Amino acid sequence: KAIVDEHLAKLMPTGMSAEDEIQNARDIRDIIHANLLSAEQRSSTVADEFIQLEVQIATVIFGFASLFIGQLRETVLLLKLAYTFGIISLIASLAFGLLHLKRNEIFWDQILSQRIIRFRKWDKVPRHEVSYKEADAFQDGTAMSKGHTISVPIWTWVLQTVALSIGICLLLVVAIVFLFT
Repeated sequence: KAIVDEHLAKLMPTGMSAEDEIQNARDIRDIIHANLLSAEQRSSTVADEFIQLEVQIATVIFGFASLFIGQLRETVLLLKLAYTFGIISLIASLAFGLLHLKRNEIFWDQILSQRIIRFRKWDKVPRHEVSYKEADAFQDGTAMSKGHTISVPIWTWVLQTVALSIGICLLLVVAIVFLFT
């Protein structure tokens, strides 16, 4: 992003002729279009990861549940609790993982929408529907002056990792106890 902003700053010198402004607007429009395609590809990747994570965690949950559910009737309360807490941890991991991926997808959709709006504004300059200065001001207004960076919150990923680790460890302990009893 910093490289793109630096390149855009070089493309916006002051005191340009009308023809230079139009060419410069086309160049900026093309850069924004390239970023638009990148955001669209990232959004698609996040959606694919969402589906893969859901399938993988569901497989782990049902795989372990089917292995030990019949033998839990004859075990001590501590093993039943460990098994139950392990399954609950895996479900919590699934929920936090899906929440994180969905929030990530929403973030990239917002970036995509912002880039579409910028592209449309710069695309109006060569058609003389908007002046170069208007498009430049719009670009500056939507860039948040390089001050605030909006990103996906990381707490959902951390909680997903912690819950997944706890769930796998507990189910592994239950599996080992069943193997040696």
